[in-house]
Amino acid sequence: MSDVPAGGAADENTPNLKPWLNRWENRQIGFHMSDVNPILTQFAKDLLQHDLPNEEKEGGGASCSTSRVLVPLCGKTVDMAYLAKISSEVYGIEGIQTALVEFAQEHAHLKIENKGTVDGFERFEGNKITLLKGDYFQLGEVQTKGKFEAIYDRASMVAIEPEMRKDYVQIISNLIAKGGILLLVVLERVGPEEFAKKGPPFSIPESAVQELYGGLEWVESIKKVSEKDSFKDNPAQQQRYAGLDQLLETVYLIRAKK
Repeated sequence: MSDVPAGGAADENTPNLKPWLNRWENRQIGFHMSDVNPILTQFAKDLLQHDLPNEEKEGGGASCSTSRVLVPLCGKTVDMAYLAKISSEVYGIEGIQTALVEFAQEHAHLKIENKGTVDGFERFEGNKITLLKGDYFQLGEVQTKGKFEAIYDRASMVAIEPEMRKDYVQIISNLIAKGGILLLVVLERVGPEEFAKKGPPFSIPESAVQELYGGLEWVESIKKVSEKDSFKDNPAQQQRYAGLDQLLETVYLIRAKK
């Protein structure tokens, strides 16, 4: 990555971003996974509505999906590198500069370069990937050069304050293409209210998913495809989420009308 500026298009000291800036500066990024999320590999075919490319072809040629993929509040998730390998193009949107710089450094093969500030967002472009540094709530087709056939939301909506969810979903609504798929991964905190209300990550039960997406004109269907108690797979998480009885990780496929 070349000529990365110290600043960025969005002010990281705003009330919304300052807590996340502090997390990155203090390396409190427990939400970051060093490997591709198994949920993504399990449901990638559904997300892209396309058979996955043969590994021997390294995701190249006609075997890749033609879907463009949006990853909201992307951090430095390695999932973007995986998606760049199997889709036509990936866009990541993030408010913290450090996350994008580290992603570019850790995935040098993508040859991500700083293109400066364009349409109010700091723009970084590489092989089949574009990273935008700016305010998610100002994101539109001007910045993304069109809509997306696939949107991957993992550790994104759960990260924002509950009162901002409708505005968050509005951006998704504006950017999903007809017939597109939203792969949504949320957490539900089960236990006494004082612990269930904590966050981030904030609890998003099925009723909230239905309330946010069920009544939208563009939504054709909402399908719950997986649910598990994270404590069973990783008992150590119970220390991080003290007071909870369960931490349910639930996966939805939300399909847009054609």
